[in-house]
Amino acid sequence: MDPVAQLRAVAIPLAGADPTLPEDDLAPLLERLGDARLIGLGEATHGDHESFAFKRRLIQALVRRGCCDVVIFERNVAEMDVYDRYVTGATDAFPMGEALYPWRTEEVRALFQWLRDWNGRGGTVRLAGMDMFSPAGLALALALLDEAGIPAPAAWQQLSTEAGTLRAPDPWHVTALARWQMAQPPSLDPADSIERWVALLTATFRQWLDYAVLALDPGGKPWELRDQSMAENALAQLDRFGPATKAVIWAHNGHVYHEPPVAGSHLRARLGAAYRSVCCVFGHGSFNAGSGKVHAETKRPEGQPDWARRPQVAEPPVGRVH
Repeated sequence: MDPVAQLRAVAIPLAGADPTLPEDDLAPLLERLGDARLIGLGEATHGDHESFAFKRRLIQALVRRGCCDVVIFERNVAEMDVYDRYVTGATDAFPMGEALYPWRTEEVRALFQWLRDWNGRGGTVRLAGMDMFSPAGLALALALLDEAGIPAPAAWQQLSTEAGTLRAPDPWHVTALARWQMAQPPSLDPADSIERWVALLTATFRQWLDYAVLALDPGGKPWELRDQSMAENALAQLDRFGPATKAVIWAHNGHVYHEPPVAGSHLRARLGAAYRSVCCVFGHGSFNAGSGKVHAETKRPEGQPDWARRPQVAEPPVGRVH
């Protein structure tokens, strides 16, 4: 049987991506996902309406059924904190700025507003991040330690100040990593939710340094390290919110499926069948996205990527569909 025929034999027709549709057609999919502790929801590109709308529809259905307590974005751990405080009602601030790129879209904004409304009616769904592309985790951790009256190493404050707006790999990261390794971290209680949060935030600073140092090595594979770090952070978010927590990951297909070396493979190895993934693909139409070339083996950008999102024409998917 050819692959297309095999897919058609097991395909589940859906009514559409519109989040306002009834959930009846989602029942077979929800049944397959309902006992998972962590669900990776992928997208073929960070800029197609249908994938985003469908993921919002599926998340809302999972929340209603008590199968999703946290939505974890492929975004920096510290930067997602303001959106978590928005959906929980702790703040009215809702900055749709660069901190949310590339999910600064109407579909994501609508999901956040829906979660805020849900929580306002008694829900307890949280937002979180799992990426480590900025040093902001250390700055937030220092503020939380100060509020708790827990002394932080002087080197941490100095490193946070020096990091500033530094993003691209630079020799500074090498010396900074050595100084980080020499500093004696404070003793944190894993039974305390705030101190678990601090431990996760400081871990992302170390991950940021590790990634930047590896990116300086022409033979390094920093993107593989990034996926490993994202998996570790997603698991840490589950621990942060409690042993009964169920979560959904919002990320690219290339991070959530099960084959090495992507994050999904690490999550599958750790959680087994308690980790499931749903990937979105399409073969016609158009989408909004940046453009650039990536080396097939190193996964490094070739040349300077164009991050401005512009309409792109979709081509039929090639290779395997996960």
